[in-house]
Amino acid sequence: DRIIKLIIEDKKDISSMIIVTFTNKASIEMKTRIKDELNNILKSDYPDKKFIVEQIGKLKNAHIQTMHAFCADMIRENFYYFKNLSPKFTIITQNQESVLKKDSIDQLFEREYESMDVEFKLFLDNFSNLRDDLPARKAILKTYNLVQSQLYPIEWLKNKTEKKIDLYVFKEIIKEKLENLKESIEDLLSRMQGKKGIHKFKVRVKFFEFVNDDLIKISKLYSLVDENWDDFVSKISSLKFDGRIAKSKEDDEFDLNIIKEVRNEYKEQLKTLQLDLINKSSEILNRNNYLESRILCKLSELTSDFNKIYSLKKMEQNCLDFNDLEHFFIKLLDNEQVLKELVEKFEYIYFDEYQDSNLIQNHIINKLKRNNNLFLVGDLKQSIYRFRLAKPDLFLQKLKEYEKDSQSRRINLNENFRTEKNLIEFNNYIFDRLMTLENSSIDYKNGGHRLNWTVDNSKKYNDIASVELDLIQDDGYEYDFISKRIIELKSKGAQYRDIAILLRSSTNLYKLRNSLEKYEIPYYSDMDSSSFENVEINFFISLLKL
Repeated sequence: DRIIKLIIEDKKDISSMIIVTFTNKASIEMKTRIKDELNNILKSDYPDKKFIVEQIGKLKNAHIQTMHAFCADMIRENFYYFKNLSPKFTIITQNQESVLKKDSIDQLFEREYESMDVEFKLFLDNFSNLRDDLPARKAILKTYNLVQSQLYPIEWLKNKTEKKIDLYVFKEIIKEKLENLKESIEDLLSRMQGKKGIHKFKVRVKFFEFVNDDLIKISKLYSLVDENWDDFVSKISSLKFDGRIAKSKEDDEFDLNIIKEVRNEYKEQLKTLQLDLINKSSEILNRNNYLESRILCKLSELTSDFNKIYSLKKMEQNCLDFNDLEHFFIKLLDNEQVLKELVEKFEYIYFDEYQDSNLIQNHIINKLKRNNNLFLVGDLKQSIYRFRLAKPDLFLQKLKEYEKDSQSRRINLNENFRTEKNLIEFNNYIFDRLMTLENSSIDYKNGGHRLNWTVDNSKKYNDIASVELDLIQDDGYEYDFISKRIIELKSKGAQYRDIAILLRSSTNLYKLRNSLEKYEIPYYSDMDSSSFENVEINFFISLLKL
């Protein structure tokens, strides 16, 4: 709507906009919606129809695309700034990438084995196993993939590996893990005592004593991290949480299972911490510091050499990977003349799903923006790509800045107008308590992220719709339970078409279908119902068994 308004009211050209979407599918949908709206305007009494026709014509090549596609377009337009790069380059396929990476690492190791210097031998001693050097190769590939999220990858890696191991930093990491472990135990103890808004656990006193004893043991160790490191390492390495959680008639089974599960979880936390501290006495750390520095420098050197070999192979095949697109474009933006032209060319920048942007994308946008032409859309609650090195903190930072900056504006899209009130209230009840600044960096309740029910929208079923959690222990009965609930809703005035059933997978779909048919409930399913329980499949399985 904002883009259409700029075109029809302000006569802004679609080619003067960068509109970044997260997927190719989203970019196609965006182009289609703009085109449909512009076609509708042509049918109206809009005075300058020639301008609208021009905009429809320019839509095909408009920069409504993913960040990678935009980078590729800009590199092709300015290919002559790069040595040995053809504008007809292709994007590498996954299979092609795997083959080239394998060839590159093989070539690197063949060269290193020929010279077999002392540093390479030390590197192999630390990363290889008795059978082969596969772990050493993986260490280089893993390092290469990790540094690609940095603006200048090889320079960043060189800088990081030249620094000596800092015991203070390591201690801070250990203290944080220790604090998390302590909090897990405290949280369980509070729940058991009924301090978390639920009933006091109905279990024997000795289980309270077990958890309290766990807390005392961990609490005593915390101060030792700074006071006496070697004493701390020695004590935590031999630490055990004593006491077995076993059921008797006196214990509530549900409460006991919670204790058992949570206690097992924080026992695993302790094991991980103990693994981190193997061979970490101050004497061993000092002795290994020199060796670790040498190994890291060799890792940096090998990663850099791998990068050169791999880049050369890509150039020979005239292809780039997705990381190249971003890094080539960053180099292009370092050219003041190119940057000036691009900033002047693009009047408006729109960025969708900004909560999943990374350092590189953020850098590109900050380079291209003017003082007042950036429009970001995102929802921190939907950020799920941290494992792909997305940085939701960037979006959180913008949220805070835009709220305080008089030149910027933050618009909270938190008014829900299409969901039943009681469903929103249920959502809010859960996330008011779970999504807090402490455990997710989001203040759901007070930070503008909370969903607010605004209008009734003349919903027909406000009086019969409810949110409930049903715990069904009898295997298979849940399908009959669903069928009976549908019949109950129908008797209260609901229509079959108002009801949807969501399943995690299609494995047991046949059981649900059998139940719906038994109760004569009409249904439509868009899930594949193949199952080994089907009569036709069962028949052939029986034949094979025979």
